[in-house]
Amino acid sequence: MLLSEKNNVENDEICKNFINLNIFSDNIKHGNINFSPNQSPISIGRSPECDIIIDDNMLSRFHCFIEYKNGKWFVTDGYVEDNSIKKSTNGTWIYAFDDILVTNGMTFKANKNIFICTFE
Repeated sequence: MLLSEKNNVENDEICKNFINLNIFSDNIKHGNINFSPNQSPISIGRSPECDIIIDDNMLSRFHCFIEYKNGKWFVTDGYVEDNSIKKSTNGTWIYAFDDILVTNGMTFKANKNIFICTFE
């Protein structure tokens, strides 16, 4: 299920705690990992500076990030530099919104890499 913050979402689908990312790819350096709100934002990309490093030449060095704000998790394409968001080269496949509210069981894709988000 892919929903924007503007859509109606049941309360039990919105997380206020840990997010679990189950990552499916042949080239991952991480697999099934958990993050707490105080570890936000979580950066994903090829750079060794990212929290989740994926060896995939089609990903940007800083491809996308997952951020906890106002009691909810959001995924955003690109990265923050000089207080503005720089979009990734090849995009993160979620709806065409700037920030997407992460819901329990949500899936998003970055090139061949599939991320399934669940809450704990």
